[in-house]
Amino acid sequence: MELQPGVNEIIPPKPLRASGEHSVHSEVRGEQVVLYSNQLGSCPVERDFYHTICLENGEMVRVEGFIYNDKGEKYEICVSGDGPIIELTPFCQSGDSIYLPKGKYTKIELIVDKPIKLNSIYWEVMACFEIR
Repeated sequence: MELQPGVNEIIPPKPLRASGEHSVHSEVRGEQVVLYSNQLGSCPVERDFYHTICLENGEMVRVEGFIYNDKGEKYEICVSGDGPIIELTPFCQSGDSIYLPKGKYTKIELIVDKPIKLNSIYWEVMACFEIR
């Protein structure tokens, strides 16, 4: 899948479930969207950490993410990883562990300013499962 500049909608084949809390059986701090790409590189320290990823050629890509539940409520998800794995989690500004409210999530929206090829997209809870 290739994300194009602008809004990219990802509709999972079935709703993504969130428990609304941290499972003691999981190292993951709540549920998160995980993107894999072999185009990614390391970013310089001086950047907007929550909204920027870097390509292996040194280009920076601005990423904004949102996830919607089955009631149409929207939650921001932000970049919290670097390298070939991009983790998008709901603790955008504070850095605190904030969990998605318990429920079913039916749409992911990713807004980028440059194209980026993704190898796969996962929903990570206690285990990962591939969305695309």
